[in-house]
Amino acid sequence: MNLKKGQVNIVIIALIVLIAAVAILIAWNLIIPLVKEKSQKANINQFSINLEITEVSVFETGASKIIVKRGPGGGQIDNLRFIFYDENGNSRIENKEGLSELESKNYDFSQSSEFGKIQKLSVAPVINGNLGLENKAETNNILKIPSGVINWWKNENGSLIKYYSDGSLSFDDQMAVSFWINGSGELDNSDYTIKIENDEVNFSCSGESFGSNQGFVEGWNHIVISIAPAFLLIYINNNLVYSGDVPAALSVINLDLTISGKFDNIMLFNKALSSPEIEGIYVYQKK
Repeated sequence: MNLKKGQVNIVIIALIVLIAAVAILIAWNLIIPLVKEKSQKANINQFSINLEITEVSVFETGASKIIVKRGPGGGQIDNLRFIFYDENGNSRIENKEGLSELESKNYDFSQSSEFGKIQKLSVAPVINGNLGLENKAETNNILKIPSGVINWWKNENGSLIKYYSDGSLSFDDQMAVSFWINGSGELDNSDYTIKIENDEVNFSCSGESFGSNQGFVEGWNHIVISIAPAFLLIYINNNLVYSGDVPAALSVINLDLTISGKFDNIMLFNKALSSPEIEGIYVYQKK
């Protein structure tokens, strides 16, 4: 009788050992890989969280300019993967070099003849060969730049830098200047002068002066001077404040400007701007 009880105990112990072994095997093959995968994803996401698309400019030509900023957090990013989506649902992928902690960098992209107008885009870091979390920029966060931009200066940390330039363009019988100003200042070259003083803007060319003191607000103001053949428009903060004939045809040769005052986003166009184009620039750049 005791022998039988001993045999039963041995069988029970063997079964317990077998069940434990099966449980360990299941845990090893299912739970451990899952934990590793979650850990890897968390490790990747901790870097991608600090990746931010701060500005997107899309030109009518199809080219684009994107500013990406990386926040605090260690780790080496292999490269950045940009994904573009057009109005037809097509996607296009381009890889660019990565950026260091707290670095902000401009990325330029040329147009693609086989791709439609960009509607949205995203950027994701590639870390140790793995793709991190995408940071998306929707249509309402994308500045659609009208064609004809010749020069574009931006204010970065108190200094104006040339943000964009197209040396293939030149002025004909149309032009436009769009800029933001805080206080008084002057834009001047050998062909024309734009002066802002005491909440009044004056545009001078060929010995004539045109201006307005309407629509100014405290702080930053957006001003556009748009000239079609023999016709001048002045917008202040997206409001048309002056329209009239220009007695003499404007002849512009010099593309550079002498700048004095607190300016930002000075954009020169070799064409007149329409009201929707002016509104688009104003709404996106509004301070």
